[in-house]
Amino acid sequence: MRTSAVVLCGSLLALLPAPIVKGEIPEAARQDPRHALGYVVVTHYPGVRPDGQGDSTTGIQAAIEDAYANHLAVLFPAGTYLISDTLKCYEWNVWAARRKRARNPDRRNHILVGSTRGTKRPLIRLRPRLPAFADPEKPRPLLVYRVFSANNEKATQPVEPDEPLLGNPPNFHDQPNILF
Repeated sequence: MRTSAVVLCGSLLALLPAPIVKGEIPEAARQDPRHALGYVVVTHYPGVRPDGQGDSTTGIQAAIEDAYANHLAVLFPAGTYLISDTLKCYEWNVWAARRKRARNPDRRNHILVGSTRGTKRPLIRLRPRLPAFADPEKPRPLLVYRVFSANNEKATQPVEPDEPLLGNPPNFHDQPNILF
């Protein structure tokens, strides 16, 4: 059953447009057979360790951005991944001058998948004693999904918000029905 689900998922991903490599997907990730099925395997990114050691934040974030830019899913093999900052899955509806409103220039989704092979599962764990995550008055998420929509013609390029959970970048507003 699990095999047929993977084949079905791979078949559905095959219906998407061919990837346009915008990021620096590592060669090892492109050569992995799962890439042809629509996956970017996170462990092929520099600094990503599934052994519960080190800091995998930068590599995981790069995999998230590359997968989004190329209509792929991020696959986490079994293991423990330590992170030190919020992992951000942002989508941008920028200003479309001809339509005079915000629009998503390229329909995509953030897809993060954990491996189900074997008995162990992937675990993303926050490194201990991080000051940015210690204040209960200012909660900070481990993972955030947000969609920002343009307010006006100045919002043509994404600008990261100062605060991952509640901050809004200049000239954009949060799409309230999508905040996870």
